[in-house]
Amino acid sequence: MQFSRFSRHNKGETVLEVLIAIFVISMMIMQAGQLQISTIRHAKLNEYALISDQLSSEGVEAMKAFVASNRLRFSSKPKCWDSLPSATLDDCERNKIDVATYALHRDPVTLGWSLLASVNGDFAAQMSSLVVAGIRAECSTRAAENFRVMLYESPSEYPADCTRVVPANVARYNSLYYSAPNSSDAYNRGRQTPYYRGVQVREIVSNGERTGLEMDVLVAFRYIGEYRYKKSTIVIKQKSFN
Repeated sequence: MQFSRFSRHNKGETVLEVLIAIFVISMMIMQAGQLQISTIRHAKLNEYALISDQLSSEGVEAMKAFVASNRLRFSSKPKCWDSLPSATLDDCERNKIDVATYALHRDPVTLGWSLLASVNGDFAAQMSSLVVAGIRAECSTRAAENFRVMLYESPSEYPADCTRVVPANVARYNSLYYSAPNSSDAYNRGRQTPYYRGVQVREIVSNGERTGLEMDVLVAFRYIGEYRYKKSTIVIKQKSFN
């Protein structure tokens, strides 16, 4: 009888130990799962941040190239150093880079750069309008889409909710980041990415005359319901022409 009582008591302890062991193992599995999810999220965030940094740096180089090109194209007109890429020799003194927010565009065929002035507020205001509308609801109709960076891969990769017609016989590039006006055919040559790029321009004035431009190249991307920003700033000053 003493042995039987000892055996029942021992079985009770064994069941309790099993329950505790199951609980501990469950907690370990949950912690491991949370750690894995966190690792995946951080890896994706780092990927987005790296691409944003590259797009921002690319934008800085494009703005530098605009001014460098002006110094060659308009060498006979010193006041045209800060003209828009679309300016000509006849109108370069009137067609200037203004104090404004611009969408920085790159044609997917010619690979040439251009600027499109925003009429709907600064870059942050554009991103706020997307938060209200939802990331995909605007597709190619909202003004903020002018800032969208596209990725050309294949027509089969176009967003299912874009009903615009895909142009035939378009040039094919692999993994080329570009951007285009939302009303253009070029917009449909690639698929949407989570990145948006814009340029905000301020002028440097001395003695009542513009002597330089300070420009912020901003890249935004949406991650887990919020927009994050990468900013690169460049200052370009007027230089004398030879």
